[in-house]
Amino acid sequence: MAYEMNFWFRALKYLARAAVALLASCAAFAESDLSGLPALKTASRHPVQYYLSLPKGWSSQKQWPVLLAIDASYGDFYANVERFSRARKNGPFIIVVPFLTDGRSVSASERNTKFHYSPEVWRQIDKESPLAFDLAALDAILAEVRSQYGGEEKPFLTGWGQGGGPITWTLVLTQPERWRGVALACPYFQAEDTIKVSDRPERVDLPVTVFQGESDFLRVNAGLDAQWEKAKKLAEAHGYRNLSRVLVPEKFHDPLADEVVQFFNSRL
Repeated sequence: MAYEMNFWFRALKYLARAAVALLASCAAFAESDLSGLPALKTASRHPVQYYLSLPKGWSSQKQWPVLLAIDASYGDFYANVERFSRARKNGPFIIVVPFLTDGRSVSASERNTKFHYSPEVWRQIDKESPLAFDLAALDAILAEVRSQYGGEEKPFLTGWGQGGGPITWTLVLTQPERWRGVALACPYFQAEDTIKVSDRPERVDLPVTVFQGESDFLRVNAGLDAQWEKAKKLAEAHGYRNLSRVLVPEKFHDPLADEVVQFFNSRL
């Protein structure tokens, strides 16, 4: 009897160890399987959708820098997460591309072709205003990336074209304390004239660089050069001191992902 009990005790002990090993290997596989693959997510506490791409070697056991990339009005969110994932190469950034409205009214045709939101969500957006929806969406996404994927507290921020304004410039001018660095690509500046610019001390040294395709015809046709001067004047009038603009040779109206990632890499 004692022999049988000892046998079953040893057998159960062996099975428990095997189960722990199996769970550990499954967890490791799940983490490695997530690495580098753009995944479509819906925030748990907000209806916003977003693409997430984890870096090579990602593990939940450490923290990782976050690169938040706001797309232009073209709304090709998957192409945007892919281009920044390629530009990242073997870098450590968690890439996040949210399905935002860019703080503007979205036409019925765009709603059907660029987004996957239900009529109920669009009613919510119309009721709240697109900009309010976007700002709340970013809060929900970034909180989720921090809690579930080890994202660092302060992300890097980029936006291009209409994704530069009003939403990204609004974030820069009203919430400078949230960002580790900002790099805008060929951005519009369409922040409201009534915007209340932050007086937080972080604004003074926050690195903000605008990368502009030198051959971008919208520099003149859409007034991007003049809009940059307006944004710079407003920011500097409120104490921002670390703003610059770089003209990128032989580039047009483009997210300039390589230049943006290189800029963020220099600040890691």
